[in-house]
Amino acid sequence: MDKPTIVINGVRVEPANPKMKVWREFQRSIENDLYNKRLDEFLQEHIHLIIIAFGKPDVVNEDSIDENLEISEVVPLFRKLFIWLQAVIFERTVKFPNEEREKE
Repeated sequence: MDKPTIVINGVRVEPANPKMKVWREFQRSIENDLYNKRLDEFLQEHIHLIIIAFGKPDVVNEDSIDENLEISEVVPLFRKLFIWLQAVIFERTVKFPNEEREKE
């Protein structure tokens, strides 16, 4: 799967390779049930997760998102990042040896 990108000041930015911290933050957001929060809290949490996922706070931060991302792009970008994170995790786990398969 292609990495999601964001355009900041005319420059396309890709997220850093994800660390466990990123995965834990995304999982925590699911447990917090973002969909039952007020709209401003909902969007702020998504922006926070986007910043963490990109791992480049000097480039992708609250100010740069406010200036460069349309409000209608926040949730779709969050979802793309989450799907990408899952793909990265499962892409690597598929390569683990499978003893059951090897016996066949």
